Amino acid sequence: MSNHHKLLGFILLLFFSTAGNSQYYRTAAGIRLGNDIGITVQQTISKYFTTEGLIHQRFQDSFTYISILAEPHTNIITRRFNLYLGGGPSLRFNKNFTSANNLSLIAGLELSTKNICYSFDYKPLLLDIGGKFELVSQSAFSIRYIIVKAKKRKINWNIFKKKK
Repeated sequence: MSNHHKLLGFILLLFFSTAGNSQYYRTAAGIRLGNDIGITVQQTISKYFTTEGLIHQRFQDSFTYISILAEPHTNIITRRFNLYLGGGPSLRFNKNFTSANNLSLIAGLELSTKNICYSFDYKPLLLDIGGKFELVSQSAFSIRYIIVKAKKRKINWNIFKKKK
């Protein structure tokens, strides 16, 4: 097999791997471990888009964080392996203090197997503490059980037929 055929095969593989749904699941929930510990729930809301709810506590302080994130996903080779970026509002609180004007950003990689979704992310958090801003960096590994799988996609082989 020549290098041209290998290159063409690789390009076709990339084309077909990104042509379908970006997510292998509809709903997944699990734990988040890193410089924090928490619970994560992720819901697919459109073809390439998820929302994620996080409740977690950092090991470095006594604050609890709640974040709601919007995350567009992009396939990498297959719909089971994704790159995602996103962001959303975040709430930081403990028994004495609440900070509500916060912004969470997120970037990560995700791999879905038959029933489990693994992801690693970096999540910077911009905190508004009485008009002073502080940047808190968080990174974690999440393991989620796939509660509801996405519908299986069908490949439209009619793209190879000549139009009349």
